[in-house]
Amino acid sequence: EDTKQRADKARKGDATLLGPKRLVNFRTAEQYLGISERQRQKLINSGSLKVEGQGQNRKITAESLKAYLPPEIPN
Repeated sequence: EDTKQRADKARKGDATLLGPKRLVNFRTAEQYLGISERQRQKLINSGSLKVEGQGQNRKITAESLKAYLPPEIPN
């Protein structure tokens, strides 16, 4: 039961989600940060995450994600 709720958090800080991309969609950003949609919205509004594009083409910069949460180094 608990593993289903934490499935997204298992990928928190996983640099493979970002890969070589410069921009990622909102869902990928939420998985990388291990947060909900609402928390992502708050981070965008506060300026912690940088967004590029207009309308449905909006994406979050991988650089701002890495600045907010540096990638974890696997052991």
